[in-house]
Amino acid sequence: MIKKIKLSILFLSISFYSLAQNAWSVYEWKVQPQDVSTVFNICNDYLSQQGNVTEGTTVALYEVMFAGDGFEATHTLNIYGDMESMNRAYSNEQDSDWFLFIEKLNQFIDPVASLAGRALKAYNEDDDSDPIHQLWIMNVSESDKFVDGWTNFRDKYPPNNFIELGTIVSGREDGMTHYILSAQKDFKDLVDGSNWSDAESVAWGKFRKERGQTEMVRSFARRLIKKWN
Repeated sequence: MIKKIKLSILFLSISFYSLAQNAWSVYEWKVQPQDVSTVFNICNDYLSQQGNVTEGTTVALYEVMFAGDGFEATHTLNIYGDMESMNRAYSNEQDSDWFLFIEKLNQFIDPVASLAGRALKAYNEDDDSDPIHQLWIMNVSESDKFVDGWTNFRDKYPPNNFIELGTIVSGREDGMTHYILSAQKDFKDLVDGSNWSDAESVAWGKFRKERGQTEMVRSFARRLIKKWN
């Protein structure tokens, strides 16, 4: 399914799933409150039809729950899967139904941005059932040092939820290079934070000191509306 979108229908913001060779694309939209149900219905009508989602990929629609000043998107459309399936999705020729889908959608969305990238390391990637995702988007100056340090920390203190570290390859802005995604089951989990042991907190502090120069570009939380695959 999803070939390069013309009409600047930059379908969403970051989704990020699975193993090192898994890839994703994300499209950010601004949708007016009165048009939210219409946009969902347009997506659902098209993506629920057999053959409209490439085998091996998943398409997910999210609503933005919380975000900092300047983050305009209200919804995101994420496409993710293994590298070969994603490659097929962007290589397939689109039929008339696809172009009608885009034409309908463009009447009710304001495209904000689009990005693409890949996962570098994930934990509990087989369980993506938690509907809320907290994302931290960063500008990492020393990638190898950051990735190795974060992986060593997480290997020693593995999380109970789905967590992923990845890199943004295309569509970067404001210096963003990497992201961390943490899945949560509800609002309480989102705001309650992790109950780390003293040793884990010390190890995290050590990683932060040794990870190299890192700048937080953006953070936001999104909630799943529906997935199609």
